[in-house]
Amino acid sequence: MGREQDFIYKKNSEKVSLLAFDFRKKLTNIKKWQIVQDVPGKIVIKIVKGKGYSLEDEEKVKLNFKANHDIEATVEYVSSIPLTVRGKSLLLKQNIR
Repeated sequence: MGREQDFIYKKNSEKVSLLAFDFRKKLTNIKKWQIVQDVPGKIVIKIVKGKGYSLEDEEKVKLNFKANHDIEATVEYVSSIPLTVRGKSLLLKQNIR
C-alpha cells in the first residue's frame, strides 16, 4: 500500500495509483508539471510549458486520464511550480483525505 499522495481518486472514490498512468510519451514538451486533486474524479494539471509545447500535448495528457480511468483533467498553465520545504518536486498534491 503506497502513500496517500500517490493515489488519484475516481468519481466512485476508487484509488488509482500514479503508476497506472504512462506519462513518458505524453510529457516530452512539458518542462514541469503537478497534479492537484480536490474532488474525486477530477484533477487539475499545472503545467510549465517546454519548447515545442502545443495544444496537442495538452489533449494527449487529458486523454490519458479520461480514456484509461475516467478522470476529468483540466489544465492550468503556470510559470513555475513551487518546491516542498525539503526542496523536492511534488508530483501529486492530494487534497482529499
